[in-house]
Amino acid sequence: MAKEVCMIQRSDKGKEARLYFIKCEEQLKELSCSNVLQHQKDFYALQIAIDILKPNEGSKIKMIDTMCANHNVPTNFLPQYTEESLTKSLSELLKENNVILSPQKANVILEQEGIVEKKYRPSSKGQKAFWSLTEKGLKYGKNLISPHNQKQTQTHFYINKFEELIKIIIN
Repeated sequence: MAKEVCMIQRSDKGKEARLYFIKCEEQLKELSCSNVLQHQKDFYALQIAIDILKPNEGSKIKMIDTMCANHNVPTNFLPQYTEESLTKSLSELLKENNVILSPQKANVILEQEGIVEKKYRPSSKGQKAFWSLTEKGLKYGKNLISPHNQKQTQTHFYINKFEELIKIIIN
């Protein structure tokens, strides 16, 4: 707005202000171009690092997030990086920990302890049952959306909490 006011002023001060704003615009254009070039170089280097190192998806997100932060580029388009504990399915954890108990029997015990609950969803054959962690159970894991059906959950248990969970199952 100040520039526009100066443009209509037919005085020495108006001319001086106009020249000042024109100079500012030119400097800004130069600065923007050099910044874009630097951004492109840095992001190209990041792409090369990702191609060579082949990090996992979480690490890629963290690398991109850091690069964007260094260049004041918003990252609200990125999924949130998390330091959350790793999880696995009950059957995987039972097998890995040599617990001789089927996941079905373990789920029944966990249901009695209030850690999981059986839920139902409509299916072509009537009702389909699936397990879901309760509020109490969220201490031991998380509910994921099932890859087989988006209308049901799949329980996943924290690897670092499984020893505690085994004690509940076996007792």
